[in-house]
Amino acid sequence: MGGSEIVIVGDRSEGLELQDLPARPAAFLEAYRLTGTLPAAADRIGCSRNAHYHWRDHVTGYQEAFEVVLREANDALEALLHERVQNGFREERFDADGNLLFYRIRHDAALLRMLLQARLPEKYGKEGAGGTNITVIIEDVAE
Repeated sequence: MGGSEIVIVGDRSEGLELQDLPARPAAFLEAYRLTGTLPAAADRIGCSRNAHYHWRDHVTGYQEAFEVVLREANDALEALLHERVQNGFREERFDADGNLLFYRIRHDAALLRMLLQARLPEKYGKEGAGGTNITVIIEDVAE
């Protein structure tokens, strides 16, 4: 499997029982839970992503199960957003030979702005005070 992968782990607290679905739709939803995208889930189980739309329209319980998995995926993405805003991410620099020169912890101001606009729209939203600048400090850390 190429590229990066977002792993989404749901607690299934909403009573989702994939066993109640036919095997292929259940496998697709489990793959979606792990990958977070329809194309990646389809690739993982070897079907067309159009199968999702067919199952949504023709398999009893599929749409409801998909909505639960989608909420879990959204919760996982929101948790990742919070983690990235609070802790930043490691950005590495290498020399021509591939040796690590240094890394720094970066904090993405756009993510912070997006989170603030969602949580405090009256202050940071497009309709709010506007023009609020958000300054982010970047730490350089040598290895």
